[in-house]
Amino acid sequence: LKSMRRIDPTVKVILASGYLESDVQERSLQEGADAFLAKPYVPEKVHSMVRRVLDKPKSAPARL
Repeated sequence: LKSMRRIDPTVKVILASGYLESDVQERSLQEGADAFLAKPYVPEKVHSMVRRVLDKPKSAPARL
């Protein structure tokens, strides 16, 4: 995620994992993922999540 953000700070990221622990999901979102998708994947849920993330405006983070 950090490597992708260095290349393009505005890239939209959906992380997917079979690990359902809330700390994995929470950490992913805190580190900048736009969404977290847990297995098992349900096609309708994947579609709606992708649509929501793509429709959400994302601005580049401020550079320090």
